[in-house]
Amino acid sequence: MNKLMKKKVNVFGKEFSVFIIAIISMMVFATAALVPYISNVVTGTVSVSAPLTLNISKNNLSWGNSVGLGAVHGFDTIGFYYKLENNGNKTIDANATINISNSIGNATCEDFSNMTVTIEGTTSPNLLSLCKNNAANRTAFVTQNFTGLSGREIGYATFNATFEGNVEPAKYTFTGYVPAEGSSAS
Repeated sequence: MNKLMKKKVNVFGKEFSVFIIAIISMMVFATAALVPYISNVVTGTVSVSAPLTLNISKNNLSWGNSVGLGAVHGFDTIGFYYKLENNGNKTIDANATINISNSIGNATCEDFSNMTVTIEGTTSPNLLSLCKNNAANRTAFVTQNFTGLSGREIGYATFNATFEGNVEPAKYTFTGYVPAEGSSAS
C-alpha cells in the first residue's frame, strides 16, 4: 500500500500520485451515482377514460347499459330512453348504437315495422333503413348520430320501435354502446 501511494503516473505530461487519481475517481463515481437523486426527476401517471358513456333506461330513472323489455307481442310499440354523456372537455360528434337481441337468438331488422329516435324534441324519420342485421351473432343494430355534444354535456334521446305482426314470441334486450370508430372531437 505504501508503494502504491508513492507511485507516480504521467498524465498529459505531468506527474500525479496514483493515490490522488484513485481519490478523484471515487469522487467522480459517487457524484455520478447521485445525479438521478439530485436532478429532481419527476415521474407521473395518467389514467385515460372513455370520452363517452351511453346508458339506457325503461323509466328515465334507473340507468344501465341494457334494458330488457320482457315479453312482447306482434304490433306492440316499445320505448326506452338513452343518454350519451360527453366525459371530456371538447365538443364531440358521436354515434350511439343500439344492439337488439332476443331470448331465442334470432333478432333481425325484419322483426320491426318502425323505429324512431327523438332527440331534443325532434323525431327522426323511420330508422329501419339504418337497421342492420348481424348474422354472425344473430342480432340487429341501429346507429343514431349525436352532433355537437359539448364538453361535459349529456344528450338525451327516446327510442321507439314497433314490432311486426308476425314476430316470433321472445324476450327482447336492447344494449347501448358507442363504437370507437364513430366518434370525433373538434
